[in-house]
Amino acid sequence: MDRSKTEWFNEYAWISALDGDKVDILPLQFANCQRLRRHNAVYIFDEVGCGKTISSGLMALDYLYNHLNKKVLIITTTSLAKANILEPYGQFLKDWYTKLPFKQFHMENRIEIINQHYSNIEKKTKESYGLIIIDEAHLFLNPETLRYQNLIQLKSDKLLILTATPIKSGLKDLDTYTQIAKNIVGAEYIQEDWKKALYPQNNQLICNTFDLTSPVTRYFKDIFMGVHLEGYQKTKAKRLVPELWEYSGYSKEQALLDHINAALEQNRESRFIVFVRYIQDEAWKIRDLFLQPENGFEEYESATSSTAKTLQVISGANAYKLENCKGYSNLPTVVIITYQIAEQGVNMPGYNYVVNYHIPAYPSALEQRFGRIDRMGKKGSQFEDIHMSVLLSNRFDHDSINFYICIFCPDVCIFHRL
Repeated sequence: MDRSKTEWFNEYAWISALDGDKVDILPLQFANCQRLRRHNAVYIFDEVGCGKTISSGLMALDYLYNHLNKKVLIITTTSLAKANILEPYGQFLKDWYTKLPFKQFHMENRIEIINQHYSNIEKKTKESYGLIIIDEAHLFLNPETLRYQNLIQLKSDKLLILTATPIKSGLKDLDTYTQIAKNIVGAEYIQEDWKKALYPQNNQLICNTFDLTSPVTRYFKDIFMGVHLEGYQKTKAKRLVPELWEYSGYSKEQALLDHINAALEQNRESRFIVFVRYIQDEAWKIRDLFLQPENGFEEYESATSSTAKTLQVISGANAYKLENCKGYSNLPTVVIITYQIAEQGVNMPGYNYVVNYHIPAYPSALEQRFGRIDRMGKKGSQFEDIHMSVLLSNRFDHDSINFYICIFCPDVCIFHRL
């Protein structure tokens, strides 16, 4: 065996420890390991549900395997970083540790994870890291925040930026990611011409070329899956065109009930995630209406029959109940949930409807929400068709304003990309 092949096998020996029964590893995810070797800052902007967490895990695994004295810092959302009895490492590291061989190589003590609160980031500014991973990086786009100002004080040899929604307010957001990288890694080591690959062409924001010389990816699921397997046929969930659930002349919660009942008449197995903004004024009003005897719903925890239509309300006060909604069976029929709890980072592939009772101010939030049910790989959606629904009044209210901003913002809007 020649020297170059010997070196390759030595550097990538960790591949033999991967368990194909636990996780699907796709070629583009492996390619990102090489991308991180080539570049000091890498930007993974792939669509929600494309396996960015596992991709980042592979990149960290490769880096730690070949840099024995280096550490990795992960900065992610509170919901993904927080440990509990069911997930002692938190959801983000659970995906790493249960699907990838970090424990086999005894790497846990070289991995740190914090949530995005500025005080936690500030505590790490005195440390030196080999690799920093910024998850949900679109939350750092405002330079005026303490979160951003503390972030750019961090130091690392390599930087990995992850987000499915890189643009929040406009193309200038791409410059912010570069500025973050310049501060953390050092301006002299940062490539900047990658932004050209993301500029909209023909009214679309798609970067689908396989180019390891570029530090950025912007892949969508069909591109991601289509790169690899001979004979591959698409069997996973298919996004339908977003649906307007319009109403007028009666209450919003009644409109929601009517539309959900109509969908259940079409498919009794349908399951619904309803994103609301307020607990008292929205979630509890919906609950009170649905649980009226004539409407046929029961509380999830006390349902009298396995075939009953059930409802659960989840907020910050009982966020642990999200565990009831992450599988494929015995799920609440309808989950009423505040957007702060599950808009990002939570996998709920047993549901086939995302209903926007609250319409977000930023179009990218719609993509994040849809990503809760549009998953790829072994744990992908169990439904052939999945739905994005928007509950919209004919009155000109706050939600209507946000909706029209959304449909007239083609750079980031899901309605323009489908």
